Amino acid sequence: MERWRANAMATGTMGYLAQIYEMVRNDAAELEQKTAALDAKKSAVLSTVNRLLRFMSRVDALTSRVEALEAKRKADEAAQRKLDEEPIELPRDIAEYQTRTPPHTRRSYEWFPIRYHR
Repeated sequence: MERWRANAMATGTMGYLAQIYEMVRNDAAELEQKTAALDAKKSAVLSTVNRLLRFMSRVDALTSRVEALEAKRKADEAAQRKLDEEPIELPRDIAEYQTRTPPHTRRSYEWFPIRYHR
């Protein structure tokens, strides 16, 4: 093969290889930029998910507290209803005493040993 033809083929091949090298290098840089962008999106999504999980744990804690208070309220109401249903019977001697002696009609300040007025 002639020297000029070999030089032309080598130059063409080297030029083509240089173009391929540039394409690979550009693709690698573009891929690196996409990877950085995806990492940024991933960290933002993870941050949002973590904040949401913390919020949900607080909501769960509040829900359990409300449920406990509601159960206590219902138990208290049931106990109060049970107490209200039971008739109160005074012992015989107390009932008789109350019917024989009327309640005191003193003023509230007269019950104290210190005289505030007069």
